Amino acid sequence: MEEADAFIREACGHLGCSFADDDDFEFSTPQIFEFLVRCIWKIDSSSKKEIPSYSYPNIITARLHLGNAISNYLQKLRIRGDTALHTVLYGNINNLRSAFIELIRKLPADAIETAYQNQGHQFLLTAIETLESQPRWVPAYCRGLIKTEEWIVPDNEPEVFTLDQFDKPSMYFNSRQWISQYINSSCVDQKPAPRRPKPALPPKPVFVEGQTLSEGDQVEEPEQVPDEVDENALLQETYDKKLEEYKKLRAKRLEVEKQCQELQSKLTEYSPELIEALQNPEDYVKKLTVKIAELNQQMEEDTLTLEKRSEEAVLRKLELAKEMKKSGTNDEEMRTVEEMELALVGMDDRIEENRLLADKLRKKLARTDESNVKKLYEYEKRSKDLDEMVRKQEEDMMKMQEERTTLRAQEERDSEAVNRSFAIIYNILLQHCDHYRGRLAMESFTRIHLYCMEILEMLRDNGALKQTVMLLQSEIDVEEQKQYDKQFKLLTQDFREISDLNDQLFSQIKLQNPDFQLPAQ
Repeated sequence: MEEADAFIREACGHLGCSFADDDDFEFSTPQIFEFLVRCIWKIDSSSKKEIPSYSYPNIITARLHLGNAISNYLQKLRIRGDTALHTVLYGNINNLRSAFIELIRKLPADAIETAYQNQGHQFLLTAIETLESQPRWVPAYCRGLIKTEEWIVPDNEPEVFTLDQFDKPSMYFNSRQWISQYINSSCVDQKPAPRRPKPALPPKPVFVEGQTLSEGDQVEEPEQVPDEVDENALLQETYDKKLEEYKKLRAKRLEVEKQCQELQSKLTEYSPELIEALQNPEDYVKKLTVKIAELNQQMEEDTLTLEKRSEEAVLRKLELAKEMKKSGTNDEEMRTVEEMELALVGMDDRIEENRLLADKLRKKLARTDESNVKKLYEYEKRSKDLDEMVRKQEEDMMKMQEERTTLRAQEERDSEAVNRSFAIIYNILLQHCDHYRGRLAMESFTRIHLYCMEILEMLRDNGALKQTVMLLQSEIDVEEQKQYDKQFKLLTQDFREISDLNDQLFSQIKLQNPDFQLPAQ
C-alpha cells in the first residue's frame, strides 16, 4: 500500500498537480477530481472540450455534471474497478487506488519525459538569469593589466600566440643543464634585499641599593610640626566620632519610623471595633455582654418557636395516623401512594416532552411526501436492525468473556493436576535412577515434560494471537464504519442541497405558472 501511494504521489508531481508540493496530503474529493481530470487530459487531449476545468465546483449540479463526465471517461478508457458516479463523488484513496494505478499506466510515454524536460529547461533558464544578473568574472592576475573587467589585447600583438615564439631549449640540449643555467641567470639579475637589522637591546636596570650617595646629594630633614596642627587633628577626630554617632542615631530613628508605619498599616487591616476595644477595653466588654444577652434571648425565642412548630407537626401526623387507622390504611401504603404521585409527576413531564417532540415530527412529516415517509420508515427499520445487531454482538462478547474465564480456570486446574502427576512420577523414577532402564525412563519423562510445556506455551501464544486478530478486526470494522459515516454525511449534504434547489425551482415555476402541478409518480 505504501509503495502504491508513493507511486501515485510521484505521478501527481509529474502531472503538475497543485497539491503535489505539500508534504503530507490526503486525497480529498477536490484532489481526487484534479488528479483524475489531469490524467484524462494527458490520455485524451480532446477531453478538454467536455471537461474544461479540474476545479471542484461548489454548486451541486455542476459537481454532479463533472463527476458524471469523469465517470463516463473512465468507463470509456476501460479502467477496471468501481468507477461509478457515487465512487467518484464520495470515494477515497482506498476505493480508487487501483483505478489511479491503471490510469498512470495508461499515460503516454512522453508525459513523464516532457515533465522532466520542462523541469530541466526551467532550471537552465533560472541558472542563466542568475549568471547574467551577477558581474562578469575576471581572473585576479588580469585585473591589474588594464583597469577594466574585459581582456583587451594591444594592437601590435596578435590575439593567438604560437608555441614557437617562446624561448625553449632545443631537442639536442641537456634539459638539466638548461634549467640550471636558467636559474643562475635569473638569480644574477635579482639583487638580494638587505636583511633587517636586529633591534637594540633595552638598557639594564640600575638598582638603588648598591648606589652610594654622592657628595652633592643632601638628605632632607623632617620639618617640625607645630602644636596647632595637633589640636586640629584632635578636633577633626572628635568631629568624625560625633558625626558617626549622629548617623547611627538617625538610622535608628528611621528604623523606628518604619516600624511605626508597618504597625499602622497592620492596624488598618483590622476592624475599627477591635481598635476601639484596644483603646477602651472596659466599654467594649460592657457592649459585648449586652449583645450576648440579646443573642441568648433571641435564641431562646427561636427554640420556643421551633418546638411549637415541631409539636404542631407531630400532632398533625398523629391525627393523620389516627384517621388512616380508622380508614384501614398503613404507613407502607402511604409511602407507595407518595411514590406513585412522584412517578405520575415524572410521567407527566415525559408525556409533555413526547407531545412536543410529536408536534415537531408532525410538522416535519407534513413537509415530506409519501416517498420520504417510506424512506424514513426504511431508515428507522435499518436503525432498529443495527441496534439489535449491536446488542447481539455485546451479548456474544459477554459470552466469550465468560467462556474465556472458565477456560482459563480450567486450564489452571489442569496444569496443577499435570504438575502434581509429573511430580509423583518424577519422585518414583528418581528412586530407580541407578539402573540403566531407570535412567532411560527418566530421560524420556523429562523430554515428555518439556514437550508438554512447549505445547502449553504454544496454546497460550495461539490464544493471544487470536485475541489480537479479533481486536484488529474490530478496529478495521470501526474504521470502515467511519468511512461509511463520512460518505453518508456527504450524501445527506448533497441531498439537502438538491432538495433546496428543487424547492427553489418549484417556487419559481409556481410564480410564473400558478396552476403547475408535479406529475404523479
